[in-house]
Amino acid sequence: MRDVINKNVTEEQLLETADRVFSRGWSKMKLYFMIGLPTEEDEDVRGIVATGARALGVGRKLQGNKAKVTVSVSSHVPKPHTPFQWSAMDKPDDLVRKQRLLEADARLARGVDLKTHGVDESVLEGVFARGDRSLCDVIEHAWKNGCRFDSWAEHLKLDVWHAAFEKFGIDTSIFLGTIPVTARLPWDHIDVGLADGFLAKEYRKSLKNRLSPPCGKTIGSFVHYTNVEAAEADKRPLVCYDCGVACDLTQMRDERIAFLTKMGAQRRLPIAPGGEPVRRTPGKRRPPVPRTEAPPRYRFKFEKVGPTALLGHLDLIRAFPRVMRRIGAPLAYSQGFHPKPDMTFSPALSLGVVSLAEFVDVKVMSEFDPSQVLDEMTAAASEGLVFRAGVRLGPEDAGITKIVSGARYVLAFARSALADMGGEAWLGEHLDAFLATSELKVRREIEGLAKYVDVRSFVTGARMGDARTLEDTRRAGILGDLAVVEFDVKILGSGGVKTIELAHAITGDASFPHRAIRTALYGEREGVAIDPMDLASLRRRRVDEVMSASV
Repeated sequence: MRDVINKNVTEEQLLETADRVFSRGWSKMKLYFMIGLPTEEDEDVRGIVATGARALGVGRKLQGNKAKVTVSVSSHVPKPHTPFQWSAMDKPDDLVRKQRLLEADARLARGVDLKTHGVDESVLEGVFARGDRSLCDVIEHAWKNGCRFDSWAEHLKLDVWHAAFEKFGIDTSIFLGTIPVTARLPWDHIDVGLADGFLAKEYRKSLKNRLSPPCGKTIGSFVHYTNVEAAEADKRPLVCYDCGVACDLTQMRDERIAFLTKMGAQRRLPIAPGGEPVRRTPGKRRPPVPRTEAPPRYRFKFEKVGPTALLGHLDLIRAFPRVMRRIGAPLAYSQGFHPKPDMTFSPALSLGVVSLAEFVDVKVMSEFDPSQVLDEMTAAASEGLVFRAGVRLGPEDAGITKIVSGARYVLAFARSALADMGGEAWLGEHLDAFLATSELKVRREIEGLAKYVDVRSFVTGARMGDARTLEDTRRAGILGDLAVVEFDVKILGSGGVKTIELAHAITGDASFPHRAIRTALYGEREGVAIDPMDLASLRRRRVDEVMSASV
């Protein structure tokens, strides 16, 4: 069946890929298949789980019982501008029967996890894939009656769709059956650049299980080269389908080599004896840590400004390991069933809040001077992620979450927005009233659940901004004629106060326009704020705490 869809991947290549995946420490692999292809028989369907089981066998040799293979099976939907635009889609009963065959085989292949796509969703997709303008009224009617996000099973309203088809007298079978190759198609007026007759020729070849040479690859190659060394060594010409699209084959070859170079894939990654990979890290190599030693810990201070302020905390957690890999300093991973990069961030910010003081503690499988890689890290990061300082932590240094007990925020208000309220003087009066009160609660709502938060209990100090505060505001990229307020707030183990709640507390309006900046995070020693990068002061505080506890 791989030949029918011109996949150009052999069983041997698939199992070799499995060997490379599992030998590099991965314990899970996912394979994608389709049922309902032209010329398919039950033997082909049952071969899907069997292929997954063979890949699992490779994984079990290298990873033992930890190895898992997921086989994801979707139903084939004929699509325009493809060789199968004329072929029939399997009837729903046939697709359900084939899924039952897969489920029966998967129960016998322990370790193979089967995932199938809903038949009803696939049939609806098939109708609209090859439908014409007669379906316009159907779509509008279904939409007006609540159909949204229909590719998600929990939102699919089949009864509404069936009612819409019936209302406008649409027989969906005409869009799901075989279409003569000579028929005029609803999308024939769209020119995608292919030569006349090319798709029909490919359609006939697929029905005979004949492969077409892989476009853009050298003669005899099934897949693109994955490293620069091999790509440059093969001087054979690239194969062209002669499909009608005017491809520049020389440019294609040069672009492929350029992409591989940018990725750092200079040579093929070999597998050492015993299945352990020989790792080659792109970018500047850092001296590796001997395996007998614990990986060193580092702390970095960074800014989150500009477009990166719109990066959520989970996205930031995903972005940081990429930065470290790009500079040739891969992170150490935690142990257990779900290994994750060993890193800890300072308390998360609300989306859109700019910060001049973020911190992360990381364990890295390399030795280097963290203060010397800051520019390199910034260059490897997305725009707005700027690294300002780095230190190496000792075994006695507490993690960032145990240090941070307070934060400083600046709220910036446009003077034009304050004009009707009485200007900056009005803001100052409300700030004084807020500080004079012993309690001020605002409503916090998360996912439909609400509670009241005493904002005043978190605030340890507040003041109207001065020249230094305005300079921080400008450095954060927030410009204009502004009135600014600075807050010092507590960060507790149970959480903290949100900047929008601070704005609500002094303006009385949760939607009052403002911009927020976190300008500092700090710990405390005898009432004095300590920068998390000041390890000497933090160590003295830790000694004092231990001495007090012993007394």
